[in-house]
Amino acid sequence: MNNRILPRWPSCFGSLAVDGQLSHQTSESMNRRLRFYCTIMLVLMGIVLSVSLYELGKAFGSGVSAGYALEKARYEASHNKKYAHSKEFKELQALDEESDLRASSAQIKFNNDIDSRPVKVKNEKTGKYEKVWIMSADIPYSESNFIITLKFVYLFVLLVLSALLLITYFKLIRNFRKSENIFSIVNLRLIKRITLLTIINYITMWGVDFLDTYSCAQSFELAGRTVDYLGSMNLTDNLFEIPIMLIICEVFAIGVKMREENELTV
Repeated sequence: MNNRILPRWPSCFGSLAVDGQLSHQTSESMNRRLRFYCTIMLVLMGIVLSVSLYELGKAFGSGVSAGYALEKARYEASHNKKYAHSKEFKELQALDEESDLRASSAQIKFNNDIDSRPVKVKNEKTGKYEKVWIMSADIPYSESNFIITLKFVYLFVLLVLSALLLITYFKLIRNFRKSENIFSIVNLRLIKRITLLTIINYITMWGVDFLDTYSCAQSFELAGRTVDYLGSMNLTDNLFEIPIMLIICEVFAIGVKMREENELTV
């Protein structure tokens, strides 16, 4: 009886070895796919953030270039009376006034009130004036020195947060590409940092939008229309990113815990 059973032991061990190899290969394949998908997600989020930083830098550069061109024209006009009365210089001055007016304006949205009144605007297609109901508008407004200082602080914080987010994204992508198992304490800390920075970033943006909306509401009013604070502050735009980041953070925390338990078991 024992002689018949003994030859079967090696085959059992061989079967276990094959199963272990298949399980290891499946685990590696799943890890590769998970790293790939997470890397794509982080790359897309990094691209969105990079585009935002590019647009901010582009706007800043355009403002600096326009200011330099205007100062150059003013200097020339102070030494050349003919140029001071030229059409080119007057157009530059008008453009500067419009730029200052646009820079001191913010977009606000109005509630769809029952007693809202229409506004007459010229229809360029027909040349006639027609009644329209304005739901949003860019409104120039005046700000106190305190509000201006507070906005500059908010914008500086936004710039720093954006830079920190971008750096953290790149670190996480680098770790994903190097590590065999992405569920590590280091990656979990980076994801927690991204989540925290994202929440602070949105709170800061909502603070800037609130200051703009409040200043506009204090200096502008349409008959029968009330300001939609939530809509003007873009409170719901991309709000889903916060719960998504919280879910990802929790999933990673569970993954790290499961990995540590598996290592202890082995």
